[in-house]
Amino acid sequence: MKFPKGFDADTYTALLWKRAVSDLEVAELIIEERESFGFGLFFVHGSLQKMFAANICHQTRSMPPWRYDLTKLAKIANMSLSKEQKDFCKIMNFYHKEGLYLLEFQHPNPSKKEARNYIQRAKALASSLPDPLAE
Repeated sequence: MKFPKGFDADTYTALLWKRAVSDLEVAELIIEERESFGFGLFFVHGSLQKMFAANICHQTRSMPPWRYDLTKLAKIANMSLSKEQKDFCKIMNFYHKEGLYLLEFQHPNPSKKEARNYIQRAKALASSLPDPLAE
């Protein structure tokens, strides 16, 4: 889908990227201060989703598809992810929905150590992505 007439792809790309960075910061605060690990990881997923979408928008000059599957978004963005990064994206896909509704009897909450590890892995992945605002 193309942008509506008069809509600026560069502005939209910048907005997505800035919100992605903000979402990662919010995720860290939720995990560290609120100790709501599933909810924090929901924001990690959203951050990566926006980063991939920003790259798609920047490359295609059109609206990115709103898919939750990070590995599919990376493929659409022509990003080569390592096996470790793909595996991490699959883990984060779980938190797209389940992060909001983690129920101890159905899906145990990750530990604070696990959540911190996921944040660090997300930051490493994010730093390996092309920054569409750098061009």
